[in-house]
Parts: sequence; structure tokens; C-alpha cells
Amino acid sequence: MLDGVGGAYASLARWRGKVVVVNFWASWCDTCVAEAGLIEQAQRRSPRTVAARSSASTTRTSARRRWCTVRRHGLTYPNLRDIDGAFASAYGTAALPETFVLNRRLQVVAISRGELASESQLAGWIRRAERA
Repeated sequence: MLDGVGGAYASLARWRGKVVVVNFWASWCDTCVAEAGLIEQAQRRSPRTVAARSSASTTRTSARRRWCTVRRHGLTYPNLRDIDGAFASAYGTAALPETFVLNRRLQVVAISRGELASESQLAGWIRRAERA
């Protein structure tokens, strides 16, 4: 189950028709935090793209760290909390960070299991998803 801003539940279905970049991360993961800027830039460059970062913040302290990370990096895209781990499990996520690029039908067209190689890699995957 995904928890959005203000405690409202969220679903990827709301972004059907757009390319979606889903990134699994945690505030304690330095590599994850470093990727935030790449993902923010990708969303700003491609207005038809929605970036969504999901974390498993279960404690008040980890949730506070997550939102501090979001504010510190000026992230404007949705940041969701995977309350019970089911969202990450559905994608087979075993380690952080992991990034999935979905086409407009919400089908996975690219996966990075580990750190994103570069901004150009992510941009290429978004272009592929736009064509798929």
C-alpha cells in the first residue's frame, strides 16, 4: 500500500497515459539520495513524465528524514511511502536504489538495479518509454 502526501493512499493508475519513473530509495542510502537530482531533472525536462520515489519509512524518525531529504533537494515529484512493502515486493525490489521506467500503459520498459549510470541513460529510457 502506498501512502501519499497528507496520508492519502496513492496508486500508479492515476498516472496512466504518462511515462512514469519509479525509484525505490531510503533516506539512509547515500546513493539513493544522490540520484534525487537526476530524477528531478528528468521530470523537469519531460513534462509528460511523472517521477515517483517510494520508500519504506516505517518509523517517525525515518519518515522525518525522508521529508527532510525531499525539502533539502527541492524535489517536486511525488514521494510515496510503501507502508507494508507490498509495492516494492511487486517489482521484485531486493536492494536500494532501484529504478523502473514505465510506458504510458504502466508496463516496465527499463530497469536499473542499483545506481543509475547517468542522466543520459535515464533520458534514453524515458524516450524509449514514450515510443512504447
